Amino acid sequence: MDASFWINVAMALIAVIACVFAGISTCKAKEANTLAEKANQTAIESRDISTEANRIAENANRISEKAQERADEVRAAAVWDRAEETLHRLVSFDFASANKDIGELIVTGRFNIMKLAEHIGRPEVSDWLQADWSATAHSIAAVTETPLQLDPQDVPGSILKANQPAHIWVAALLHNIRTMRAHGISPEQAEMLRAKAEKMSEKLRQQFGWERGPSLQDFEEHPEDK
Repeated sequence: MDASFWINVAMALIAVIACVFAGISTCKAKEANTLAEKANQTAIESRDISTEANRIAENANRISEKAQERADEVRAAAVWDRAEETLHRLVSFDFASANKDIGELIVTGRFNIMKLAEHIGRPEVSDWLQADWSATAHSIAAVTETPLQLDPQDVPGSILKANQPAHIWVAALLHNIRTMRAHGISPEQAEMLRAKAEKMSEKLRQQFGWERGPSLQDFEEHPEDK
């Protein structure tokens, strides 16, 4: 065997070895591609999971915001309701013939009306409600300080007539608050109502010789019991 034979054998062996390495490289490449595809799939799945988590979080935030809005609406409605409930109690209360619990009504009423003013958060509305509540207290004090004159032929009518000044004022305040709740109120309207209330308070102070507005002590006992 001459040299050319061994050269051919060597070349053949080299070719075989090259094929083996090529095959191994191809397998490794396929494995690498498979791993890359799996990695890409995992990344896609992770992205989908992240997207879904974000969607769930956004839905949770929306639900939380709606729940907070609903809670705020419920609290706001409660403030309005308590103010109206207070006035409902006053508009049917017999101030002229019974002074029991008047002090409690006045304290509760003022608290609820001022909480409403605080809730609305407008200075002109706060000024009006304060003035109107003062006029309400003046009107109630005026009824309690006026001797009750009963007509034996019409006792219920006498009591209604004696309470009328306070009831009319309270009913008007209740009406105005309901109107404000339904339709709002302009600064001009609030100013007009404030001026009207202050005028009423001043009128009653002059009529009854009060140097100040009525306090809780004014409702502790009926004038007839003094």
